[in-house]
Amino acid sequence: MVSILFCIGSKLDAQNILVPNYLSFEPELNYSGTIPSPKQFLGYELGEAFTLYAHVVDYFEKIDELSDKIVVKNYGKTYEDRPLMYAIITSSANHQRLEEIRQNNLKLSDPLSTPLVEAQALMKNQPLVVSYSYNIHGNEASSTEAAMQVAYRLIAANDPATQKLLDDVVFVMYPCINPDGRDRYVAWYKSMQRMMPGKEPYDLDHHDPWPNGRTNHYWFDLNRDWVWGVHPESRGHTAVYQQWMPQLHTDYHEMGYNNNYFTVPGTTPRNFLLPDRYEPLADTIGRANANAFNRHQISYYTREDYDFYPSYGSSYPSVMARLGCWWSKAVYLEDELSKQTMARFLLCVSAFLTITSPRLLPYKKGQSAKPFFSNTPMMR
Repeated sequence: MVSILFCIGSKLDAQNILVPNYLSFEPELNYSGTIPSPKQFLGYELGEAFTLYAHVVDYFEKIDELSDKIVVKNYGKTYEDRPLMYAIITSSANHQRLEEIRQNNLKLSDPLSTPLVEAQALMKNQPLVVSYSYNIHGNEASSTEAAMQVAYRLIAANDPATQKLLDDVVFVMYPCINPDGRDRYVAWYKSMQRMMPGKEPYDLDHHDPWPNGRTNHYWFDLNRDWVWGVHPESRGHTAVYQQWMPQLHTDYHEMGYNNNYFTVPGTTPRNFLLPDRYEPLADTIGRANANAFNRHQISYYTREDYDFYPSYGSSYPSVMARLGCWWSKAVYLEDELSKQTMARFLLCVSAFLTITSPRLLPYKKGQSAKPFFSNTPMMR
């Protein structure tokens, strides 16, 4: 079983020719013929073009129609009247008792009302809950493309490891938290496309003009609004988060072209009140990522950036006694189309969840006797 799978972007030439097996490091996998791939549905390979948000919604609704492993729901609308959508992906058996799983997870999240003996009994038949959020910064547009591939990978793959993963985990996925900003960026980028992508850092097609697509309709950075909940996008997705209280949340971003992958753990110091177990669990996940990166010879770094601010998507879960993670990938200047090579974020949480699940129970229960972190060796 592969612990964490990442697909990375490669440069597209002027004809948008993709590298073979570009979207997967698992070419041996068999996929269900009844579930359309993003390419079959959209008419182009992911990475050849940006997808307008309405078509993203259409794809998720289509696979919801065809599969009993996914259900798609709305949690509101943006200022520009775009639907805010999330998907729940798990095994068909788990879908049959989804509300029971959700209620049990809330009990496990409340140490004041759930005795430890009851919590341990619940855990015997309780899958973990993991949530993914994509494209909170609208002009970091590749991650929404990745979300479609991740959903397809989880739903359509027929291998036993994927089936076990779906038995063990409920995935709550937000394919695009900032649809207004995304479509603003995508519309601009489509208008700037040319046969030969610009290779200079100051070429116009590398710089979407002010107010650009990073922010929402009112030019607010939604990755500063998780706690404050000023905007409907934030109020909606945090309400869904509170309904599920996932043990692990991952937030996906892009960053400057001179960097490579960033993965957890982030920089210190962090909040004194986080339990001691936070750091070792972040380290466990970071090492799982590092093993996958090393196996495929992908450059990465950790611990040098990204402080703890409670209104980040990676920090908000942590103040809820969950584990929040941040992944970010560089965009290369030579070819702006590399922004469209979104499958860099194809991620499946599997073996490490099995390894860490016995440790997640006390973490969820908030059983930390010390106000500050222990001196656990961390990744460097």
